[in-house]
Amino acid sequence: MKIEGLTFSFEDKVIFENLNLEIEDGCITALMAPSGNGKTTLLRLIAGLLKPQDGSIDIQNRSVGIMFQDPRLFGQLTALQNVMMVVGDKSFKKQRAMQLLQAFHLADAANKYPDELSGGMAKRISLARAIAYDADILLLDEPFSALDKDTKALVMDAAKPFLKGKTVLLVTHDIQEAEAFADKVIHLP
Repeated sequence: MKIEGLTFSFEDKVIFENLNLEIEDGCITALMAPSGNGKTTLLRLIAGLLKPQDGSIDIQNRSVGIMFQDPRLFGQLTALQNVMMVVGDKSFKKQRAMQLLQAFHLADAANKYPDELSGGMAKRISLARAIAYDADILLLDEPFSALDKDTKALVMDAAKPFLKGKTVLLVTHDIQEAEAFADKVIHLP
């Protein structure tokens, strides 16, 4: 993925001016910057949810999936149904969703609704759903932020095999998390 000359502003506030970045295909890249420096905005630009004023983002016609900071689970669906709804291959939809829930130690929560889940459980289900979508490029906005240290380590280890060969851009404020999970760390100016 290549970002060239990217310029983006919200009203009078310049977020990016002539930003150039290259994200290596097939690896996990952590993106770091102080709060308010445009990390989430960059993910939204890559996903096509926002349009730059200038410059280009070349994703080479690949599919893009995004996990937002807040879980955004559908309240009327169980944890399992929330994950199943994005699985493309209908023949093993439930199997794939359960595989992810088990990997993230959520099998016991499969039939629970979002209002019955802790914040950390909802975050893990949101990550499972993002991975289940099976996009070529996966944008993760602070996917481990609501997790305690032990659960974070467990989920990072469990997620890596599912992400093998994918281009992943992870936003985080935690340098230890970035170094433990990512193949490469980029600091935004």
